[in-house]
Amino acid sequence: MEAQQHSDQNETNHPEKGVDRRKFIRYSAGAGVGLIALAASGKRLSRVFENPAAQATGATPSTLESSRVAIARSDNLFSHGNGPEKERLKKMLDAAMESVLGIEDSGQQWRTLFSADDIVGIKVNCIAGPQLSSHPNVVDAIVSKLQAISIPAENIIIWDRKGRELTNAGYTLNTDGPGVRCYGTDEVGYERNASTKATFNGCLSKILTERITALINVPILKTHGGAGVSLAMKNHYGSFNNPGRHHGNMCDPYIADLNSLDELKDKTRLIVCDATRGLYNGGPGHNAAFTWQYSGLVVSKDPVALDTVCTGIIDDRRAEAGLPSLKEAGKYPRQLASAAERGVGNTEKSKIAVATLAV
Repeated sequence: MEAQQHSDQNETNHPEKGVDRRKFIRYSAGAGVGLIALAASGKRLSRVFENPAAQATGATPSTLESSRVAIARSDNLFSHGNGPEKERLKKMLDAAMESVLGIEDSGQQWRTLFSADDIVGIKVNCIAGPQLSSHPNVVDAIVSKLQAISIPAENIIIWDRKGRELTNAGYTLNTDGPGVRCYGTDEVGYERNASTKATFNGCLSKILTERITALINVPILKTHGGAGVSLAMKNHYGSFNNPGRHHGNMCDPYIADLNSLDELKDKTRLIVCDATRGLYNGGPGHNAAFTWQYSGLVVSKDPVALDTVCTGIIDDRRAEAGLPSLKEAGKYPRQLASAAERGVGNTEKSKIAVATLAV
């Protein structure tokens, strides 16, 4: 059912040593390139940003700080035959977080972004069913890191649009019992007064506006027949009440205007894209013919930079499969440029530092 793994795999790092932070700083400041590879071999995992112009332009340290993207992958992620392996996912997450934040200690990584008093929402994507939803094992790895910094289980909410979609994707609903909460917006409803910004006009989930203080966005690596891709920014089409009215013109600039809302920008602390499996054509529904096992996590604090990098990963896979690029197919995500114009994040190659990690 799964297609073969991406062929441009890095050699294996020594996970117990983590990421060499000094190497990251040295490469960032000296090379000035859009794609920075940190695997032991130095081999590039993806051709996302091989751009001579970006190399000539370089990038400032402040830009790199705000737009670092880490791609962590493992050859052994599915070795147990029961979904992505939880302990391996934790190691991948540790390595990616160290790369993005420049902090080696796992606890300090998460304390930099979250306090013990936060109520953290984890926005997953379950519309495509169990074969192409944010995997519960990925979310479990994130939850374990939050609990390790003393955030109570009851102050963690895994959520999406509908409870039945969460259940179908393998989650156990819990509205008010002990332990991690898990429920859909259909349990609590949407805010009464619509949020508006330019082309966006919709009522946001009360989970987002009233119940949480911080947000972790956990999208899937996949294409979308209307928007080109469904990644971090498109994942919030499950955060408001009327997404059907925001699909015109390939969802542009609707996605950009939605993600420029203060309610989203101010609460989003981290994006962890579930790239354990991916969809490189069609979507948003699952299609076994175009699903492949990428065995990765893609992590950033910048949703636009992450979506830009993941679009490149998808284009790499499309090339391997003999398909035209998204741009050649008339499906390149227009929301990337619109979101950058609105200050949501970076899409310019010279302003994004990408670390590729084999764990």
